[in-house]
Amino acid sequence: METVIMDGRTLNTGAEAAVKNPIVLARMAMEHISCSVRSLVSREKTPTNVEPAIIVHGGAVAFPGDKKEKALEGTKEAAFKGYRMLIDGRSALDAVQAAICVLENNPTFDAGTGSPLTSEGNIEMDAVIMDGRTLNTGAVAAVKNVKNPIVLARMVMDHTDHCLLVGQGANQFADEEGVPRIPKENLITEENRKKFKDSFGKALTTDFSTRGHDTVGAVAIDRNGNIAFGTSTGGITNKRPGRVGDSPIAANKCTQEAADYALDQMDMKLRNAKNNFGAGVIGIGKDGNPVYSFRTEQMAWAWAKDWKLHNGVNPGENNTYTIKTDANGEYKLNKDE
Repeated sequence: METVIMDGRTLNTGAEAAVKNPIVLARMAMEHISCSVRSLVSREKTPTNVEPAIIVHGGAVAFPGDKKEKALEGTKEAAFKGYRMLIDGRSALDAVQAAICVLENNPTFDAGTGSPLTSEGNIEMDAVIMDGRTLNTGAVAAVKNVKNPIVLARMVMDHTDHCLLVGQGANQFADEEGVPRIPKENLITEENRKKFKDSFGKALTTDFSTRGHDTVGAVAIDRNGNIAFGTSTGGITNKRPGRVGDSPIAANKCTQEAADYALDQMDMKLRNAKNNFGAGVIGIGKDGNPVYSFRTEQMAWAWAKDWKLHNGVNPGENNTYTIKTDANGEYKLNKDE
């Protein structure tokens, strides 16, 4: 059984696992609160033969030291990977999954490799993927010893009648699907070993303040006008075992106005709540135009459309690249002057 309860005044929640229909709770979350970066997709009817596009994020969080440049490079690589697939005719789902795998494999980000440790010193990860055309979704939560949780989430969507598998059940399903188990040490960075020594309360105050909170995500639209999104996270340092955030819960309806409105509502609703949450949103509309908004010091983002790639971290930052093919037909990025 799964149960959830929410205080509408403070927006505090508690849950044993997740709700049966994640779309219902996700819509509430989108309209009233954002506890972390989430990707939102438009359910409006999309035109055919549209120009494909993809947008990714690496977390609405302050990136200290050289992590800013690593975050810039990581999101650029992820968007470039997904866009190459889209212009080669692959689906939005495939592009989103591939882009998030790039981010999960990069220790700069809080997902896959680079996930923080629980209070028991383990790694528990959450991920979700959704097909905007059918609204089919697949998600995993509190899964261990898996290199790419987004791949397992896609398997839940494609190979089961369920929308979310949690903990031991998610790992059992991974074994059935032949997903290799990897040692948790392969997912732990030295930085996260140091953070592990902090208290749970301190982790909440630091990671959820205006400095932000880490997740990764992607939204894409393919040539057929189909939209897909995905999100992946390792959660927060010293979280309780079994803690599941809102990242693996699917949501819908996003335009630039909706993205800004969602964050404005979050700021207003949580002004007197027990934590001051910073957050950001990415999305893509039916016309394929990427949108993003954030209320933190920084957010790592990148998007590609019309053979151009843009990325940034700081407010107002917008680096641009032109995508070309070389003599061998390979796609290359050239930074614009």
